Amino acid sequence: MNRSIYRWVPVLGIIVFCGMTGRAMARPPTEINLSYDTEKRNLHIEARHVTKNPRKHFIRRVIVYRNDEGVEGRSYVQQSTATMLIEDFALEASPGDVLRVEAVCNEAGRKETTLVIP
Repeated sequence: MNRSIYRWVPVLGIIVFCGMTGRAMARPPTEINLSYDTEKRNLHIEARHVTKNPRKHFIRRVIVYRNDEGVEGRSYVQQSTATMLIEDFALEASPGDVLRVEAVCNEAGRKETTLVIP
């Protein structure tokens, strides 16, 4: 092999390393707070996801399940603030229903939490 190729091996290694650390530094959503207003039939979601740039690194998708059936999913191109996504879903729920919400980061990771309707 030509020895000039060996000069590029360290450069390629740095490129691969930098590409991998970008994903490793991405943070998934860390917390999801849910509240349900029975009078308004509204599920309020606050998904905590800290980012320096909510237009580039954000919560990409929120999926709402009622009793393990998907009832609604929404996709986003940015999040509400640099620290969280805030969203309301019009949703019928009865006492005893289990609402589960999953928030998916556009770079890496997901978080989910549940709320049992009293």
